[in-house]
This record gives sequence, structure tokens and C-alpha cells, in this order.
Amino acid sequence: MKNLNTYINKIKVKNKSKDIPVFSCLIKDNKIVFKSKNNSYKIKKITGHAEINVMNKAFKKIKKGNLSEYTLFTTLEPCLMCYGAIKQAKIKEIIYLTENVKLSFRNDVNIDQIKINIRKLDHEELQSKYQKIISDFFQKKR
Repeated sequence: MKNLNTYINKIKVKNKSKDIPVFSCLIKDNKIVFKSKNNSYKIKKITGHAEINVMNKAFKKIKKGNLSEYTLFTTLEPCLMCYGAIKQAKIKEIIYLTENVKLSFRNDVNIDQIKINIRKLDHEELQSKYQKIISDFFQKKR
């Protein structure tokens, strides 16, 4: 993972920036192929985490959603949102530099083991309206 130290040294905390200085990269054959940083506040999107940004760069460039041949390196342990995205991208190895004390899920957590209460809203009128919206959308696409 040569060049990693170079990128970490370039991370600077700007006084005006509210973004946490996190650097992430995708590594293949021991080389950094894609790199990114946090920019949630800058772009005003909650998903502006370095891990998601670097995966989006890769998706756009290689035009496929399977990143299983890459290792994700990030300076801060990924949060649960990023872990879910990493799982969707089929990345099999994550290396992080520092534990995320505030939003950590620690080591071997499997997102499938996390219990979430999901329930369907029982409201027939709203359900019918939404089904029509979806139906109309797909009819126009065809």
C-alpha cells in the first residue's frame, strides 16, 4: 500500500470545513486505484462519507457495482451506513486506521444480524395512491 502515507499526510483540517477529515481509498494489486474524502457538509448530503464517495467513483468509472476485487482502506472505522453500502458493493476486506468511538459497530458485525423493526403502514387510501403513482411511472418507461 505504497502512497498511503502520502495521502494521509495531505489530509488537512480546514477551519471553515465542518467535514470530519476522513480519507478512504480502494486498493487493487497493492495500488490505490480510487480515493476520496468526506464532504457531507460541503455537498449538504448525509451520504457524503469518504467510503461511499470512493465506491461511487469506482462505480462510475468501471461501470459495475461489484467491487469484490478491491480492498477498502479508510482512516476511520466505517459507520453502519457505510458498512451497508460496502456490503452492497461486495467488498470483502475493510482496513481502517482508527476506531470510530462515536459510531462504531466493531469488527465482525454482520448487517444481517442487526435487528430492525419494520412494519407496513395500514392505510389503504395512501397505498392505492402510491400504487397508481408507481404503476404510471413504469407505464411511461415502457
